[in-house]
Amino acid sequence: VHLIHGGEDRVIDLAWAVAGQEALQQAGGDVTLDIDEDLGHAIDDRSMQFALDHLRFTVPKHYFDEALSGSTPKDSDIIELL
Repeated sequence: VHLIHGGEDRVIDLAWAVAGQEALQQAGGDVTLDIDEDLGHAIDDRSMQFALDHLRFTVPKHYFDEALSGSTPKDSDIIELL
């Protein structure tokens, strides 16, 4: 899960995003939180590109953990990199 929160958001306080990240991590989730300091309660072209770049270039932690465990990957774990 990747959370993006606007630093200028006056609708939902940043503390809720931080609490959400912490709760997901405590539940065993693989979660990141990025704060766009200049963004309010909106999605603009820049934040959309940021989210898409994160999806394209970030490898989830559980893939690293599994790779480092020495186990053999399952077919469903193998993805083609573009």
